[in-house]
Amino acid sequence: MMRSSVWLVGLLACRGGSEAKPDASPDSVAIDAPVDAPGCGAAQPVTVEGPALPPGSTVTLDLTVVSHDANGAVCNRATASGSEASITIDTPPSGMITMIVNSSAAPRVQRLTWTLVQPGEHLLYPSFVIRGATNRTLPVSLSIAALTGATSYDLTVMCERAGTSNMQVTPGTIAVDVTCIGSAQHVTARVRANVGSATSFAVGDVVPIASTGTTTIPMGAWMNASLLTATIHGGSAFDQDVIGAAFAPTPGGFGTGSSFRFAPGGDPVTIGPVEVPGQWGGISFVALDSSMMPRHALELAQAYTTPSAYDLTVGTSFLPPIDATLDAAFPRAEVTWHPQSAMADTDLVIIKVTDWTIIAPGHPGKLRYPALPVDLMPTATTSLIGVCTKDSIDIAGYDAARLDPFAIVTANNFRGSCFGDPIAGDFF
Repeated sequence: MMRSSVWLVGLLACRGGSEAKPDASPDSVAIDAPVDAPGCGAAQPVTVEGPALPPGSTVTLDLTVVSHDANGAVCNRATASGSEASITIDTPPSGMITMIVNSSAAPRVQRLTWTLVQPGEHLLYPSFVIRGATNRTLPVSLSIAALTGATSYDLTVMCERAGTSNMQVTPGTIAVDVTCIGSAQHVTARVRANVGSATSFAVGDVVPIASTGTTTIPMGAWMNASLLTATIHGGSAFDQDVIGAAFAPTPGGFGTGSSFRFAPGGDPVTIGPVEVPGQWGGISFVALDSSMMPRHALELAQAYTTPSAYDLTVGTSFLPPIDATLDAAFPRAEVTWHPQSAMADTDLVIIKVTDWTIIAPGHPGKLRYPALPVDLMPTATTSLIGVCTKDSIDIAGYDAARLDPFAIVTANNFRGSCFGDPIAGDFF
């Protein structure tokens, strides 16, 4: 499966968290015998915020948080429930924190461990849903001019920060109700018309949302689509390639439209074109994937002002492929990973074994999972799901990446290299 869902974010959420109360002493539950010397004496408060749910969701979340010393020994334990639940737990400097999420919806149980946690930090569990948000219904109106020869039209209304509404339309005056994030102050739109095998776009002005009544979006003239392509050199090991783009008047500032093209691999191979509105900038995305086991994938995302033809080479434009091995099973699983060629340290590495994800600085080598009380351990067979290392000019290293691990997989500019089956949503 291609890993092209990097921009499928912006679901709306409302705050519904609760403060956690520490359980009785962690000694009141059975824990694995300490493997390393304990280092819990200097523990200080760290706050962890659980996943967010969309407004109106009936899903229930029960959260358990465990803190560990730098060697992975158990220090403290606390619980909470609900969307965006906030838990404060004492954690030693450079220790670890593990959150276990029990959900009434699949996947039922997920575990995430942060490493090298520092006192006073506020850690966010990765979430596709925007935190602290509500949604609102917004009536909008716009006029679509007919384009000679067009056989179909589709409209996307884009709200500030997040929220898009897509629909098939016909030329004329369109009045629709769209769903936006509650804090949105502006809205815009784009219309795509298909004329045979060609595509044209008309885009709207970015206008303030009316305080009452309907918001009118003036639309610009039709323009032929701009084309985005990529020629890949040195990619013979990859047999599934994709190029895509997310576009908006301000990439990352609005809900986005998107378009993708898939192609078989080759060396060299040109993938695309992807049709995008030249009136706007966007974020281009190229992924190279192998169907042979063990699977490898390379990812490259970069913001653009004007769409262009990219010329990319495996080994220079991308991070190098990585390999990984599972060296020990639970209760203290160990994974070793390394690049196939020289690579500078990245912002972070994401490793998933069974249903347990751990994040750490992107320095190749061995990573050992912490201990957990036996009632919180995975019960399924220990298996390496995947390893993914990512680096972004938009992220200031691991100290920033661990605060919100999801930020790096939605950054406007990043490079990634993956081993196994590391689809972003499966990690978190």
